[in-house]
Amino acid sequence: MNQQYLTLKDIFDACQEVELRVAKIYAKLALLLGSVDDRVERFWGTMSAEEWQHHVLVDFGRNLCEQAFDINMQITDLPTSISIDSIDRIRNGLVEHEHRLAEMNLTLNDAFKMAIEIERSEADQLFIYLTKQIEKAVQETGKTFLLGRLNRIGKEMQHHHKALVVATKRFSNDPDIVRSALSLT
Repeated sequence: MNQQYLTLKDIFDACQEVELRVAKIYAKLALLLGSVDDRVERFWGTMSAEEWQHHVLVDFGRNLCEQAFDINMQITDLPTSISIDSIDRIRNGLVEHEHRLAEMNLTLNDAFKMAIEIERSEADQLFIYLTKQIEKAVQETGKTFLLGRLNRIGKEMQHHHKALVVATKRFSNDPDIVRSALSLT
């Protein structure tokens, strides 16, 4: 990533990396905690699959944006929540979570705390920004038949957070963790 400014390519690269790493984290949680309850394994597996779908969508959107714009040009309309520093914070947070997972001694409550931190992070801002850019590319390329798909993605993102809240309520015995999860919605 260029240290002076961000390009759309930088944002796509960062977002794809983050979505893939989060998918792997959730998949590892399914393996690590699946013995607690079949429903716990299915929950983390579903969370992982949804992150993988986000990764695939971002790749699809990149291709569409490459058809519509020069993705190597400096971005001038970035929200203040997205910067080189915020991307570094996201990556550093993921490194911490990956190290915790490598220790293999997480409880289900630890996993919920980790997921809430991930879902609350600035990573969603990258995804939301790219979704808007993809929508512009859809308009620019005249492929408006894809707008319904983009709308479904926004709804799926809200569902993703709600699923975390529901699972936290169902499986966590810590009211502070449940309150923290509720703040996602």
